[in-house]
Amino acid sequence: MQTTRRICAKSQKPRQIKVTYTYLPWGWITDFDFIRHLQPTIQIPGSPHFWLSSRLGLYANDVLIISNTSKYQYRFTDEIMLDPSLDHYSEDIALSSLADHPAKLIQLGSLFGSRRLELSDLTHEAIRKQIRRHMGLRHLLLHKSSVDVAAQISGSSSGPGFLGAHLRCNDGYFLENVMEHSRMLWWKLVHGILGLSVERTRQLELDCFIMRNSLWSPPLERFIAPSNSPVHLPLDPRVFVSDVDSMRKCKGKLHTEPDLYRLNALVFIATDSKDPYTDEHLSLFRRTFPCISPVGDFPQELEPIAGIRDPMSGMEIGNMLVPFLDEMVVARAARVVGTPHSTFSWYVQDVLWRANRGLDIKERSSS
Repeated sequence: MQTTRRICAKSQKPRQIKVTYTYLPWGWITDFDFIRHLQPTIQIPGSPHFWLSSRLGLYANDVLIISNTSKYQYRFTDEIMLDPSLDHYSEDIALSSLADHPAKLIQLGSLFGSRRLELSDLTHEAIRKQIRRHMGLRHLLLHKSSVDVAAQISGSSSGPGFLGAHLRCNDGYFLENVMEHSRMLWWKLVHGILGLSVERTRQLELDCFIMRNSLWSPPLERFIAPSNSPVHLPLDPRVFVSDVDSMRKCKGKLHTEPDLYRLNALVFIATDSKDPYTDEHLSLFRRTFPCISPVGDFPQELEPIAGIRDPMSGMEIGNMLVPFLDEMVVARAARVVGTPHSTFSWYVQDVLWRANRGLDIKERSSS
């Protein structure tokens, strides 16, 4: 007698794959029209290799591939050779060598890094500045939400205004140096912008038990170095004392001492911290500023962006856009302090904050 062996398996639910990224066209969120006029561009849908061969007639031997094995492998320069010790890139590629290359197409690897271009030619610098000036975020729903959040923080659309800080603290170099960076931002707000004396700021830090039983670290001097940048200039403390309506929303105990009353200022914290209200790296801020808010405090203003979809794939990407909203809100603050070496902070302070006030953007040199 022939028998049949039946193999039974427990039914399993299909694995849910969490999508954490997508591709968006530049023009969807920035003013890309200006750049298109400056340099014609083509948005490639789907597989680039199929599209290049079928639509443009380009094949492997027509393409110069500049691949990279590390995040900071190469930078582009309009000089023949630069000293690589001046920056963290390991090799230079002269723009002239690309212009003279017979390939019809140049395929680049990573373009991560705000100092990827090392330019000395004034014409090239002017072009880059024009492009950066048009890299502000312009998505209509994000813009409206950022205006609404700023109005909620201030209590009105016109004032009294608020201070902003960006602390990146959740990965790599930034996680390793987060306490130093957090302390630096705190000093710049309390001493540099709100104007408490060095002695009073130092005592306040000790009173908050952050530095108890520990020596003052040597970099204290750079915490209190004066800044000529308008984004860091001192403020009249009376401007940022919260009004009665705003104070009702403050979660901490308000300061009553005359010299500390200015610390009742409204402060917006942009951060990648998973929970700003329990994160130890933000404890000095929480103990000092009673009127502090992260973007998560504004669910009603966040709601409109929740259903935004990727125009290419149709997937919902609202949660991915929260960091964009974070930087748009903090860029509306009267003064902003940011994390050293953070591209996010540089973009807020050098581009968005200045553009909001009609100021010329800031260009950073690689030295």
